[in-house]
Amino acid sequence: MRRLPLVVLCGCLALSGQGAELLVDSPVTAPVRYKPWWRLEEALFGYRPEFDAGIACFGPDNEAYMRFGESVQTLDGTGRWQRFPMADSVKKIFATWDGVFMQGYFAEEHVVFDDAGDAYA
Repeated sequence: MRRLPLVVLCGCLALSGQGAELLVDSPVTAPVRYKPWWRLEEALFGYRPEFDAGIACFGPDNEAYMRFGESVQTLDGTGRWQRFPMADSVKKIFATWDGVFMQGYFAEEHVVFDDAGDAYA
């Protein structure tokens, strides 16, 4: 069987901006063969990204955004991932909001932008 480089894990390196997120010295090849007892990427390769994985979305200036739960993550000016709770933005507009945030199993996970550059998540 021919082995190919695992592009998905290597592609995450470009988003992190902080150097290697894989703690192995050799390329990761596909297919990834998982071992019993839930030994996934972290256990197999030492993969510890500095962001919580989500759908990669891009803003008007091509900056990366990922929603994870009740927060939106993006890179700051130094290339480090920052997390912003969505509740903080809602409270600025709706001061009397009780802070209850609920989503179902089929909640939208994209961060989208309108023509004015305002984000919706």
